[in-house]
Amino acid sequence: MPVTFAPFATFAIYAIIQTVRGGQTLLANRMFTSLSLISLMTDPLLIFIQTLPSLWESVSCFSRIEQYCTKAPMETSTDSTTPGDDMELSSRPSPGSSSTSVVEFQNASFSWTATGSHVLHGISFAVQKGHITAVIGSVGSGKSTLLESSLGETTLRNGSMSPFSTSVAYCPQTPWIMNDTIRQNIIGPAAYDPKWYSFVVWACALEPDFENIAGGDLSKAGSSGPCRRQSNISQSLARAVYSRAPTLVLDDVFSGLDNKSVVAITTRLLASTGHFRESGRTVIIATHNHRLLPHADRIVVLENGTVRKIGSFEEIESELPQDHHSSDSDDSSNQEVITPTKQAHSSTLESVLSNVDGESLELDNARRDGKWSVYSYYFKSAGWTLMISLVAAIFICGFTDRFSTIWLEQWSNANQKNPDQSPAKALLVPVISNTGRSMHAHLLKATLRFSQDLELIDMDLPIQAINTNMSFANCVVQLVLLCILGKYLTITVPALGVILFLVQSYYLRTSRQVRLLDIEAKSPLFTHFVETMQGITVIRAMRWQTPFQTRLQDLLNQSQKPFYMLFCIRQWLQLVLDCIVMALAVVLVSLVVSLRGQFSAGSIGVALNLILVFSQDLMQFIKSWTVLETSIGAVARIQEFVETTPSEEQHQNEHATVSPHWPERGHLTFDRVTASYGPNAPPVLNELSLAIEPGQKIAVCGPSGSGKTSLILGLLQMIELRDGSINLDGIDLSTLSCSTVRSRINVVPQEPFFMPGTLRFNLDRQLEDNPVPDSSLIRALEAVGLWKKVREDCPDGGELDQPLSISNWSMGERQLLALARALVVKSPILILDEAMSSVDWETEATMQDIIDREFTSQTVISVIHRLRYVERYDRVALMKHGRLVEYASPGELLAGPSEFASFYNAKKAPQ
Repeated sequence: MPVTFAPFATFAIYAIIQTVRGGQTLLANRMFTSLSLISLMTDPLLIFIQTLPSLWESVSCFSRIEQYCTKAPMETSTDSTTPGDDMELSSRPSPGSSSTSVVEFQNASFSWTATGSHVLHGISFAVQKGHITAVIGSVGSGKSTLLESSLGETTLRNGSMSPFSTSVAYCPQTPWIMNDTIRQNIIGPAAYDPKWYSFVVWACALEPDFENIAGGDLSKAGSSGPCRRQSNISQSLARAVYSRAPTLVLDDVFSGLDNKSVVAITTRLLASTGHFRESGRTVIIATHNHRLLPHADRIVVLENGTVRKIGSFEEIESELPQDHHSSDSDDSSNQEVITPTKQAHSSTLESVLSNVDGESLELDNARRDGKWSVYSYYFKSAGWTLMISLVAAIFICGFTDRFSTIWLEQWSNANQKNPDQSPAKALLVPVISNTGRSMHAHLLKATLRFSQDLELIDMDLPIQAINTNMSFANCVVQLVLLCILGKYLTITVPALGVILFLVQSYYLRTSRQVRLLDIEAKSPLFTHFVETMQGITVIRAMRWQTPFQTRLQDLLNQSQKPFYMLFCIRQWLQLVLDCIVMALAVVLVSLVVSLRGQFSAGSIGVALNLILVFSQDLMQFIKSWTVLETSIGAVARIQEFVETTPSEEQHQNEHATVSPHWPERGHLTFDRVTASYGPNAPPVLNELSLAIEPGQKIAVCGPSGSGKTSLILGLLQMIELRDGSINLDGIDLSTLSCSTVRSRINVVPQEPFFMPGTLRFNLDRQLEDNPVPDSSLIRALEAVGLWKKVREDCPDGGELDQPLSISNWSMGERQLLALARALVVKSPILILDEAMSSVDWETEATMQDIIDREFTSQTVISVIHRLRYVERYDRVALMKHGRLVEYASPGELLAGPSEFASFYNAKKAPQ
């Protein structure tokens, strides 16, 4: 806009002054000199104005960085050690020797912030070196907070705490897994020691996982990896063991493991002949798996943020639930005693590693040149009529942008012929340009609305497409005008076209690849930054700040190399284009000098002014085209996804409708269902037939990988059914849309998910259509025992409309909140997918009572790994290898020689 209106405004003001006061006639020499100066001034000014928003954003970013950097340094709880140092692990102190404490609390109170309320108060106890200390308590009692306080992650408000004097290996309740190979996640920044690594893998029962994963421990972990949550927990534990840190802090790491893994890990690490005892490593473990307690030297019982009792297992055994010997885990009926023979663990691992080379298992995507079919797909998505209209408007706009020079030529020629003529009529000319510009602006606004789902396609791509077309139109218009005004200059157009084609071919091909390298080089940097933020507590505890900072600096340096190279390439382009335009200017001046009688002063001025800005528009065109080529890659990926990825709705009847009250009864049948996770994947459900009557409570049990979760996913239409059918109240679910089925079923998953927003928003899924009254929301929170916590967090009222800070809630409290959500808007079917795996015995009893009391008429399908309350269910479905092995009432199965009876009795047996 400044480039267009600046000449108009300048010369319009001059014309007005000349008309009113009179003055010197504006001739060609002064007119086009002024126009050149205006062009030279407006372009840098335009760039400066466009830079201001980014400049202010940068200032804001620097302000936040400064605020963070000027904060008082965090007091760490451990001394700095080099990762991977072979620290001497002393043998366990003998009972008669004096044992020093590694961390000690004396009437300590903690809060998350310096001004926040106390979350722990009056904590007094010490952890002795070489001992195993267990921390138990109900949900929300402060177990995880106590562990993080020992690491210095909270604020000490009162009392005193002597921190750890050595490095600490910390395992959070939610495992922190980096987007790297499984092996790298385990060894971290430490050096790879094959013998020690093999022992750690064996001790943490990871060998079966490596056998079931293509690529073994060299496969990717993290968000892009194939590992289940159980494997991630084992990897997190293995990382702590491999670190050789003399102290380990473990936050409920056994809650998500199957029974066989718990037995193996307990025997190999915690037992009297386990690694921790033999090496003298200190362990602090928060748990509600009471089977682990006999292995602890000392047990700390928390209640409401304070220590209620401290003692040995024998001293607190009477306060535990009567059947505390029951397993917390689910998956193996064969609980043989495992003798930790250190030679037996290496064979399986070596057999896995022998089939995998050391290179990455991922293949780099081939870089392809831009395809015109992608542009066609993009234009088709916008609509051909709009796109053709837009291109036409852009060329009209390009003409009007440069029409000011033609206007000045006519004005200057008229002034030469009639020096005293009034310039007022020249002011009417900008009206024509403004009309065309206004029409173009309206069309542009309408066109840019067509894509609103992806930020890249919404923002970068349309802007670069407009910039490319605008600059191209300007170049074409300028070249045409140069040919008209320069006459014989037309003979240079073919040569100019060939030169520009060669330049753009070389530049675009190189710049496109460097631009892709620039994007790819930044991806590891951003990933590392996010991973560091997510695992900052682990990093600080294990004293990994230095290697992670070094890694960040290396990634930052690597990410800047393509950017610098791209900058150099653009400077080369600018030089080449300037040289081309300079040659064009030399030819034009030569023609003017040689054929001076055939050119007017106005046409010469227009031609020279056009050449002045031609270089800038040509540079802008090629640069915008390069960015457009990169941005169009997003369209190519979307096109490939849309055209090659089948929709989950494509085999369903889009016009099928059901009653708003469906399902009303909750009668569910699986008829010879075979399902898999993909067209070429092996089946995870094999000819499964199952009938669930309305209102029945079904417990789904089985070993790890038996198909329990797959059964739930099949019901929710999240895996592909190859054969058979699933019917709910007589309607085949495959005939309905997935969204319809999922919206009519309540699910409480193992890891509940909550959206950013208020507590009301996360509880009431009918908030927009039919809001639930506050009384119902409060009743649901009271039923699960969370209303008191909610009120304490919001002492000023408005509890339901306060933002939900789910990070301050324990895993058990999140499970209860998810159950409260199911209470708010009930469905005839409730699915519980290991929903009680992260809660203690008392909370499990509370949740089970809620299910029995509040869901009496609903059909409940619960995947369980604790059998303490299995007799409350109407039927038990025992899964194995994707098949239904047994299906009957618990009493019937336990009365006879069934597989479930063996499974149940093995779990009830004391360890």
